[in-house]
Amino acid sequence: MTYAAAYARTGVGPMPCGFGFAATDAKGNARAASALEQANWWADATGIPPGAGVGILDSLAVGKDATWPGSECLSQLWSESSELGLLVYTGAGETRAALPRADLPMIIVHGKADGLVPMAFSSEAYVRWLEANGRKPVFWKVEHGQHFDAFLAFPGFGDAHVPILPYAYAALDKLWAHVAAWRSAAGESRDCDDATRQWPAGCQPTRRVLISPVRRGDACPAIMSGKRPAGRS
Repeated sequence: MTYAAAYARTGVGPMPCGFGFAATDAKGNARAASALEQANWWADATGIPPGAGVGILDSLAVGKDATWPGSECLSQLWSESSELGLLVYTGAGETRAALPRADLPMIIVHGKADGLVPMAFSSEAYVRWLEANGRKPVFWKVEHGQHFDAFLAFPGFGDAHVPILPYAYAALDKLWAHVAAWRSAAGESRDCDDATRQWPAGCQPTRRVLISPVRRGDACPAIMSGKRPAGRS
């Protein structure tokens, strides 16, 4: 529903297929949000309800499978020729990636254990397309990295995975150095294993709690995320 609303640019008012956002009570009914809940939205909300006190309203929810009518409506938007369907289809088409300019420095960071957006269907295909068109992206494939860093707090989950955001911060630091200090952002695409504790040459870390010192000649960023995930090689 959030994607359909974004593609159709409907805003948060009349969203597609009768959906909406609101603070909800225990029964899922809309209610007024408290001042504390509204303040927490800035810190805790991800922009994808439900969560942080924001619930999903589904005006089509009826019957034993109450979520089906709304889900079917959203699915049909992709194939129907209604005005709303055309808005969704057109909006999605406008997000299609165009070929970056030839001299644009790029570092692409992706967790190898990402089960929501697997590398095989996203970053790997994108990198192959870039390279086939003469671009030179740097591709960091993070061993034991998955999609949601917030899930690392769950019991057992953090023992098997490493956080992705510190690698993203390292990439941003490297690109900032390229822009601000005219250092080369070029490098090699690597599989980045947290156990290597290595940084790419020329990357000046700024977040000392999360990252290890720069070692000249190193190729992969090392993130100080604790011990190596148990049972992984």
